[in-house]
This record gives sequence, structure tokens and C-alpha cells, in this order.
Amino acid sequence: MKKHRIIIRSDWHRERAASLARSAPEGFEVVIQKHRENKTIPQLGYTFGIIYPTIIGFIEDSHGDTFSVEEIHKYMKRQILGVEHKEIDGDIIEVEIELKKSDKDAWSGYIDRLVAYCWNRWGLQIPAPHWKEDPA
Repeated sequence: MKKHRIIIRSDWHRERAASLARSAPEGFEVVIQKHRENKTIPQLGYTFGIIYPTIIGFIEDSHGDTFSVEEIHKYMKRQILGVEHKEIDGDIIEVEIELKKSDKDAWSGYIDRLVAYCWNRWGLQIPAPHWKEDPA
């Protein structure tokens, strides 16, 4: 049987989901969960193509140090998200908080926090993404 995924956006979707659940043979699983919008290509492009290169350029110009996008990503995640502390046999270790499974809203919040961090720490203004700029 084909896998079905239905996002409830109307009564028609709700009826379709109920119909599929009623017709499912024994031994099948029906999972109902909150729908999450995945982070978007424009969000990733803005983060990795505008924000991080702007930070890299600023650090290079002001301190003379060079960093890769990956290094800045790792550093900024730590600054913005912090780390988790876990215990292994009595030793406390730091574990990076991941963004891999972030949804659209979580990534948007990360972007907002990145922009604020850059301003508050360095007075660095990050260029606005083209989809947020005023056309005037």
C-alpha cells in the first residue's frame, strides 16, 4: 500500500484522512502529528550566503583572522544556541545543539538572533534579505 501524508487545511482534508484511516488494513499505522514547515532555501541562502560571509568579512577586516563558513556556522550556533551538558560515567560533556531538524519558524528565530547578536556584539549591521527590503 502506498504511503499517504495529508496536511489538514480544510474539512475536505480531514474527511480524506478519516477515509484513509477507515480503509487501512489491519497492521497499518496511522500517525497524527503537528505539521512543521521545513526551513526554506531562501532562509538557508540568506544565512550561508549573506550573514556568515558578512561576519567573516568583518572579522577579517577588523582582526585579520580568516574563517570558513563552516567554522563561523559552528561558532555562531554555539554563541546563539549554547550547548547542552550531558553526563557520561560522571564526566560532564558539552554537546552542540543541532539545527539540522529545525523548521521554518525555528530557523527564522535563529536568523533574528544572529542579526541581533552581530549588532549587539560588534555594531555590525547585516544586510537585509531581498524579500524583506522595502521596494521604495
